[in-house]
Amino acid sequence: MRRSMLILSIALSIAVGSTAGLLILRVTAFPQPQIDAATADAAVGYAFYDGVNAILTKGDHAVFNRTIAPGFVNHNTNTGTDQTAGELIVDLGALGQSTPGIHIAVDQIELAPGTLIVSIRPEAPSGLVTAGLPVSIGTIAGGYEVLRLRDDRVTERWSGRLPSIASETFDDAGYTLDASRNIATRLDRIDLRSGSSMRALSLGPSILIGESGHTRVRVTLTDPNLNSPPSIAYLEAGQVLRLLDTATIELVADGATPARLLRFSTQPGLPGDLTATQLEGGATSQNLWASNLPAIPNEIWQVSIGAQHLPASTVATLDLDRNGPAMFWSDSAPLGIQAGSGEIFATDALHWTSSLGSSASLFAGSTASVTATTSFELDSEADTVVWLITALPVKPELATPRPA
Repeated sequence: MRRSMLILSIALSIAVGSTAGLLILRVTAFPQPQIDAATADAAVGYAFYDGVNAILTKGDHAVFNRTIAPGFVNHNTNTGTDQTAGELIVDLGALGQSTPGIHIAVDQIELAPGTLIVSIRPEAPSGLVTAGLPVSIGTIAGGYEVLRLRDDRVTERWSGRLPSIASETFDDAGYTLDASRNIATRLDRIDLRSGSSMRALSLGPSILIGESGHTRVRVTLTDPNLNSPPSIAYLEAGQVLRLLDTATIELVADGATPARLLRFSTQPGLPGDLTATQLEGGATSQNLWASNLPAIPNEIWQVSIGAQHLPASTVATLDLDRNGPAMFWSDSAPLGIQAGSGEIFATDALHWTSSLGSSASLFAGSTASVTATTSFELDSEADTVVWLITALPVKPELATPRPA
């Protein structure tokens, strides 16, 4: 791992004021630390990161507070901003809540006069599950942090941003399907500009995923016996919304800002049987995926959607042990895919599904599916969010209960 040389300096701050016409120098200085490297005790560094991990894993900042000096400052080298101890505690607590079990491993501490140079790396928690698939995060690239000490307490820290490895499954958007007959599936990307709209008749459950902008969603049930008024919902970027069966949906960009979203739709039949959409005012729709779920007697398809944050240069292994297809895409960076004994499929420009073999690269925003494998690996050269839609065959009594 390449190590960057850090040059540290302590500046004496001098405030200049005026009192009764006299020039007075008011000097604020901390007690000067001894320059013997041995006074920079590595144990202080280990205790400091024990405190950081206590915040991440338990939300407890008592240990952290005992290791820092009054006036502690955290310097973020990525953003060039500084944080107080309280602000850092809030950020670490939020990270621990979004990714339970994440912690920092200390590989090595080197001593310098009044300073600790610490080699660290984040470690992902075990037991992650995204969209019904167990996920294992490989080694995450680490780096160096610098701690400045005063009287065996940390007074300053120079650190970078910890990568996100958050995993989220949108339980409210999941649903089940009867597996005794063929089910058509389709994923479309819809672009809406101000004044444009998309209308479609939904004959089966569908999911909307906001990518950018704000979308107003109007749902009208088609069953005249229900005599139900239309319902209105709003979809923001990063949000997921499940729509009802047998309904007419209308999507409109909310305000002057364009909106982009994805629609995953399912209904009995084959892909060609899915109902067409009506685009008005310059709205566009691009098909990213179309296939079908085969009939499996005495079972049901459990459909789930989730998002897995993947740090740069990190491999995620996903277990697909129930022979159901897993469809995925990256929102901002290319993905490398290794399917082992399985097969990777993608949709070409003519909307035909073609095999990419067991190893492939996927451009950001494009979609692929993996089948017939026990596990597959994803990796990216840059931080990204991998979206997953899975359809897993299960016995009805083993299905996860879903919201009505």
